[in-house]
Amino acid sequence: MAPLDIPGYWNGVTLLPRLINQQLDALFEQRMADLEKEILCHLQVAMHKNRRDLWFSIFLSTFLVLHSLEKDSWNLHAWMSEVRRDGGASWPLETKPEVYNDQNTHLAHLLCAHYKSICKGSTPLTLDWTRPSTKKIVHNDEFTAQFLQGISELINKQGF
Repeated sequence: MAPLDIPGYWNGVTLLPRLINQQLDALFEQRMADLEKEILCHLQVAMHKNRRDLWFSIFLSTFLVLHSLEKDSWNLHAWMSEVRRDGGASWPLETKPEVYNDQNTHLAHLLCAHYKSICKGSTPLTLDWTRPSTKKIVHNDEFTAQFLQGISELINKQGF
């Protein structure tokens, strides 16, 4: 395809043909689903080992998965609104977005419950990162310790 000669975002950009674009989207979604399963499997194994030295890795992994679930849930909510809107686009999959959103909510609650039971509710944001014993968790990495201390202070200052 030749570049589009129109003002705005697409000016000078050669777009992929629609079918190729959709196939790439499908491959990307499948790869992300496979990675999510792999990450959750590793996270489950780490949680069941119940080792104190894995605590920080478990926290970070759980945090990243929850962040991903939140972004996905926002997208699903946008789809749910779009599908209900008069003249809105139709949902392209067999399973409704509400089902995927419920799955995300269930997984988020499950991850939080497991994290609380494994780590007894403790998070890196409740620790004093100026203490040498705490810095050992991040292998005495001063930058990481200062970063976490700054976030902890900001959160405590805001009253969260």
